[in-house]
Amino acid sequence: QLRSRSRGETSGTALDCMRHGLPLIVNAHGSMAELPRDAVHLLADVFEDRDLVAALELMRNDARHRADLGGRAAAFVRQHHDPVRIAARYAAAIEAFAALPRTGLVRLPEALAGSGQGEHDRAADRAIAACAALSVRPAIAARQLFVDITAMVGEDLRTGIQRVARALLEELLARPPAGFRIEPVYASGSGFRYARRFTLGFLGAKSNALSDAAIEPRSGDIYFMPDLAHESVIRNRGTYRALRDHGVSVNFLVHDLLPVQFPDYFPSYAAPLHTQWLEVIAEADRAIGVSRSVAKDLEAWCRASDTPHNPHLQIVYSHHGADLAASKPTTGLPGGADGTLQLLKSATSFLMVGTVEPRKGHAQVLDAFELLWAAGRDEALVVVGKPGWMVKPLVKRLAHHAERNRRLFWIENASDEYLARIYESSACLIAASYGEGFGLPLIEAATYGLPIIARDIPVFREVAGEHAYFFEAASADELAAAIEAWTRLNRNGQAPQSRSMPRLTWAESAENLKRLLLGRNG
Repeated sequence: QLRSRSRGETSGTALDCMRHGLPLIVNAHGSMAELPRDAVHLLADVFEDRDLVAALELMRNDARHRADLGGRAAAFVRQHHDPVRIAARYAAAIEAFAALPRTGLVRLPEALAGSGQGEHDRAADRAIAACAALSVRPAIAARQLFVDITAMVGEDLRTGIQRVARALLEELLARPPAGFRIEPVYASGSGFRYARRFTLGFLGAKSNALSDAAIEPRSGDIYFMPDLAHESVIRNRGTYRALRDHGVSVNFLVHDLLPVQFPDYFPSYAAPLHTQWLEVIAEADRAIGVSRSVAKDLEAWCRASDTPHNPHLQIVYSHHGADLAASKPTTGLPGGADGTLQLLKSATSFLMVGTVEPRKGHAQVLDAFELLWAAGRDEALVVVGKPGWMVKPLVKRLAHHAERNRRLFWIENASDEYLARIYESSACLIAASYGEGFGLPLIEAATYGLPIIARDIPVFREVAGEHAYFFEAASADELAAAIEAWTRLNRNGQAPQSRSMPRLTWAESAENLKRLLLGRNG
């Protein structure tokens, strides 16, 4: 193995020969000059032909010399070029580099000692060390994006807001922002822990492989709460302040301000609780509304509120996605589902999706359909949603209605698979909410090409635009008339169609969120 005019490479071929005990002639060029003289026959870098001839003759004529040289070469490679030993040396070097002071921190101990604070006790020293550790990111550490899934860890309801949080979590885990590690977390008292057991189960792995240690935040990390957990957020107000003090960006997804805007539609405790929650949000770095309407409502609340808030709070918005199949959908159909779906297909079925609560307008819609049925109409009303609050009389009506399972269908617990089949079997979506943060069923309906009848509120205009039929109805009579008007338009092919309504997938929604979380608002 002879070299000339080398550019500095190390010869893997020479080492391979030595590893196999092959006696080797080399010249002292580049890195081969470093090979031990008792393990190779080393010629000068620039040698004469007679030198090479002599080496070749020695190798040819002296079998003992060849064997000794090959044996020492193999032993040398085993001792000095063993992969395990080399890897250990790399690891030791990396750890040594990581332990070196970073630029700007070399004089930190001296600066603290000379801060004029006098002698510190051990507790104060530990506090200073903890603050320094939080505020300084190790040079080789990836930044963390903490995704708060406290509500999911407690009880994953798989409906409403948690359906949104679940879809976003899956997308973030699959495609984290460059330079970040996604770390789902949950509140534990005053503070947070890594939700590693939950996440392993979420990803289909053994959930006991890791433990839920306390989080280790560093300057440059990002905290993001996509869910709604009032008590946890309010309890951790001091934690958020500490995180921000140490350079962690604190961000919340704001789904709505409805308990404050429509207190009559909620239990008496809801508005004060939501107000306390908003007061914590107002101290954050960024609040991301789920719609432009929610962002505007939050801006108005901040202006009107006497609560101190972060003057640099960024209020932005990002729309939801709506592909049910891409958000770890629940599966399974109840007994009799096929028969129910066939009934929905055979009738002109109007669908309502969402928790049964006063704000959603279920009572007015049911009143309107009773008027239509009394007039001899055969349209069916399908309600998909669990019972909520302040609706005991309405729940009783739905459960014991004379038209139940004939022209009225109430499906309390529908898996994502069942809901998709119901969308496919229905003729029209009715969105009758008096107030909403976004209106996810509108997007889902458009995904299945379902026409939409929606109450004329700003957020529904924002989401659906010209692709929905809007109504204003102060009474059941007016709503019944609006349904009849839509039916005539639809019969004549003149009703607005939702199929071409602009909408995002959850992957696109998550991309928007990542851009906003990184402070890229453009």
